[in-house]
Amino acid sequence: MEADNALCPQVQEMNFNTIITPVAVAVATLASAGAIVNYVELQTNSPGTAQTGNIHVTGTVLASKVGVGTASSTFPLAVMSTLDTTGIWSKTAGTAITGQSTKAGTGYGGYFSASGTSARAVFGEATSLSGAGYGGYFVSRSLQGTGVYGYNPNTIGINYGVRGRADGGLSWAGYFEGRGFFAGEVGIGSTAPDAGLQIDRTVAGIGLNANDLLYTNETSHFVGVGRSNRISGNEVFGLDSPIHGFGGMYIKSPADGIPFYGYSAGGNFSAYHYYDPSRLSWILSVNNQDKLFVDTSGRVGIGVQPTAPLDVMLGLNKLQFVNESGLFPGINSTGTGPNAGLISPEPC
Repeated sequence: MEADNALCPQVQEMNFNTIITPVAVAVATLASAGAIVNYVELQTNSPGTAQTGNIHVTGTVLASKVGVGTASSTFPLAVMSTLDTTGIWSKTAGTAITGQSTKAGTGYGGYFSASGTSARAVFGEATSLSGAGYGGYFVSRSLQGTGVYGYNPNTIGINYGVRGRADGGLSWAGYFEGRGFFAGEVGIGSTAPDAGLQIDRTVAGIGLNANDLLYTNETSHFVGVGRSNRISGNEVFGLDSPIHGFGGMYIKSPADGIPFYGYSAGGNFSAYHYYDPSRLSWILSVNNQDKLFVDTSGRVGIGVQPTAPLDVMLGLNKLQFVNESGLFPGINSTGTGPNAGLISPEPC
């Protein structure tokens, strides 16, 4: 700092390219210069009283810039160094550094940038091993504000707007209290999900356990709703009803829909049963042919939509009831046409 500027009403620029060792100055001379409004003091924050290692700038707003390590500052205060060191270091029992922007539009209380290939524009660390410290703590008091907003504008490669990591079995890379909203796909174990929620695990085991209400296990190929255990070793999908009494599952469709439940052996079309609202009937179909009908009146049809309590239509025109030994037929219907008779032969 040049001597001519030491007592100027406005401090134009201070350039400190070397380490400054605090030295006692003639504070009496500063105190006696009653016409001085703006001044720079070393080792004092009160004219005439020596302190320890303080630089105190007071008075009206500085008309120009202050540069530390640079003679061409474009900011009110600029600190530059070519050394791999800390630019600004502050230690206090309160808030070490405070930033505030009063700009009406998009202002920044603190703005940080880093250009290295592994740079961290902001690094926060809570060093206490006890308590619940925060490496970074951000609050938004706006009615529609965002406490933390992460953004990566790159469109090539795998990029992260916000990324977290935690080491330890009881640690959390991300912990949220409240609702979560994701506009795109969510991947758990997958960096390229193609579904609303995609879970990919490198180790087989329990893939999903939603409070024991929805459960998946890749090892046993089992999906459970309401339970995580299989009733038999061949079960791949199971439901559990906690209701004491009538409980089960419904397949719901629109009023003109046809809800069905199907079966396939080897990927082939095998059988299914469905409810047809136009016929008010539950129907069992095998090999894509309707075989059994039960309507809402309780009538049963075999091979035909029933018009009687029991309506049977068989291609062989034969209805036969046989006991377990196969020796005592109960009814043997033969013949064709409406006058076909019923014969109940004597036991053999």
